[in-house]
Amino acid sequence: MASNEWKGRFVIWGSFLLALIFQTIPWPGTLDLLRPSWILLVTCYWVMALPHRVNVGSALVMGLLWDLLLGFHSGDSWNDDVDSHLLGGYELFGDA
Repeated sequence: MASNEWKGRFVIWGSFLLALIFQTIPWPGTLDLLRPSWILLVTCYWVMALPHRVNVGSALVMGLLWDLLLGFHSGDSWNDDVDSHLLGGYELFGDA
């Protein structure tokens, strides 16, 4: 049972690592405006798929890692945190 739990964590954090890598890859010229926020997309996916494992705290950690990777504070940690909180909120009101 513990083996499956570690595999699940590896998949989640591996996808976050890939999102960080994709986020740092530059796109050419004007296509850079169309580049998605990979970190936000992956965080939104995991918040909807496994809300008991990936939550607001995970989004905050990923935003802080993104800020460290960029070398400055861009506010993405706060934005990812708020977005995942709003996205995860559908379960709070979905049972009514």
